[in-house]
Amino acid sequence: ARKVEAALASAGDTSTRVQSQTVRSGFTSFGQTIWTLQSQQRFAAGMSCVGGAGPVVALMGQVDSSQRWGLGTVGANQRFKGGWGPSADGNYLVRQFGLIDLPSGTVAVAMAAEPEDGTFQSGIRDLNEIARWLVTHARGSGKRNCS
Repeated sequence: ARKVEAALASAGDTSTRVQSQTVRSGFTSFGQTIWTLQSQQRFAAGMSCVGGAGPVVALMGQVDSSQRWGLGTVGANQRFKGGWGPSADGNYLVRQFGLIDLPSGTVAVAMAAEPEDGTFQSGIRDLNEIARWLVTHARGSGKRNCS
């Protein structure tokens, strides 16, 4: 957990504390980490600046076709990671973070949906809609701030 926190901090997320103990039976401790969208976006914005991160960022662009929803539906060169899982009440939270390339530059994004009906499929539908909105409204600078 401490090594993951150090990796997060190296890319700009100094507030996330990685869960090291299983607090919900049947799920890994890491899947129970509280990672805000703001912290995910900050991490995404800085991850390309971390030494040795190039191969990881490249692998984020090689997403299995079964997981190419949301950010994976809005272009050929998107780099992202998704996550999903049931809450204690059984409803799904579906989320993604990553880098999307727009004509105006690259944008770091983080998004999540917990659909009203609680299903994974509705969460995917919601992230697809959010991703379409993002590419229509977001503006990238095309500049990386690695200071």
